[in-house]
Amino acid sequence: MNQKNNKQDELLGFWENGADDLSGLHAIWGYAIEFFENQEGVYHNWGGDTPQDEKKQKILWIRNDEKTISIKFEEELVWHKVEYQVDLYVYGEVKWLRLTEKDKTRFWATAEPLYKLIQ
Repeated sequence: MNQKNNKQDELLGFWENGADDLSGLHAIWGYAIEFFENQEGVYHNWGGDTPQDEKKQKILWIRNDEKTISIKFEEELVWHKVEYQVDLYVYGEVKWLRLTEKDKTRFWATAEPLYKLIQ
């Protein structure tokens, strides 16, 4: 595994479920993954009946190659190898990047794609 992450890594930043449709629902319920340069991150979960200890869970990740990472919750022993894809998603005049596992409609521990605002 390549243990060095490039500072320009496309995964860095805050990826959230559901590109905001301005309904307000996203503000009261949702989840996100935030990737940091140091091969760590946070799985955020808000709203609903989410237990306090699951609202922010530390994750670890390692870049394997251009479109593959290994990722896990910090307390897990097993790494999950994930091949992913990023594509452009446009909602009105707002542009997002959409993150999914290759040939799937979700990403890793989430039930949906994740989105990162670019405009």
